[in-house]
Amino acid sequence: MNILIVDDHPLIVQGLTVALHDIDPSVVSESAGSAEQALAVLDRNQPLALILLDLGLPGAEGLDLLIRVREQRPEVPVVVLSANDERETVLGSLDAGAMGFISKRSATPVLVSALQLVLSGGVYIPPQVLAAMP
Repeated sequence: MNILIVDDHPLIVQGLTVALHDIDPSVVSESAGSAEQALAVLDRNQPLALILLDLGLPGAEGLDLLIRVREQRPEVPVVVLSANDERETVLGSLDAGAMGFISKRSATPVLVSALQLVLSGGVYIPPQVLAAMP
């Protein structure tokens, strides 16, 4: 299973790689540290099972990169990872096509469960966002 991790912080990339191996030891991950690098990886059209995408990247503003990724590879589920987990950001990400939103403050078991849900075809919405819905 190939997964693209789009984040500009090496420590986050390393942590995600370890967590992904908890899901499937055969995971092959590639990382991109900017919007430009991410789009270049997507241009290669390699098979991907999942894209993990940080919203705060060099060369990208807000949801712009998410929208471009969804346009370029609509068949690949995208999960947004962000330190900004305000309700508007979460809902905006889901509206723009993300299949999940995980706060960078989440515990590893939450991350693993959320990714397993998305990989099985589900959508992960943080509980605090669901609780605030009318």
